[in-house]
Amino acid sequence: MKEWFEGKTVAVVGNAASIIQQKYGDEIDSVDVVVRINRGGYRFPQYRKQMGTRIDVWCMQNIRQNKSHFNTAHNKGVLKMQMDTESVSPKFIEMADVVFSEEDRISLDNNLTKKSSTGLRVLYYVSKQNPAKVFVYGFDWKESYSWHERRKCIAHNFEEEKNYCFNYFFNNETFELRK
Repeated sequence: MKEWFEGKTVAVVGNAASIIQQKYGDEIDSVDVVVRINRGGYRFPQYRKQMGTRIDVWCMQNIRQNKSHFNTAHNKGVLKMQMDTESVSPKFIEMADVVFSEEDRISLDNNLTKKSSTGLRVLYYVSKQNPAKVFVYGFDWKESYSWHERRKCIAHNFEEEKNYCFNYFFNNETFELRK
């Protein structure tokens, strides 16, 4: 699915609540491709000025949890990417346009002490597609709570993921973290 991203400007919109303190909506909606993560694909339309409204690619950890929202007016025609691999989440996989590969999951997770989050998998996937520029919003590695889950997440090591992001993505001119 390289054609989704190759040579394009991309906004990856995470789910950190800190995003509502900013007014990035118009900036997000002005890029070539807007990627939203998990429940950020359909929640909180009241924050248009902060987060924008466009969604072109919806990346989700579990497609089953979001399937009831696929055919809403806002999400019609949106490309869906399952970020759990087929071996982890085989049911409903046919609903996805693309599935994160087992090879990529292993490659990424081998650099971490815990499994990679959906957000990190999205950045990893997009980085491999040769985008012109990637603007990253709503990523604060749990400094604020997440739209996706308010409970304390123990499945991921967010400090480690933050270090990974700064070492592999934000150390070049292609990726820009917008806080």
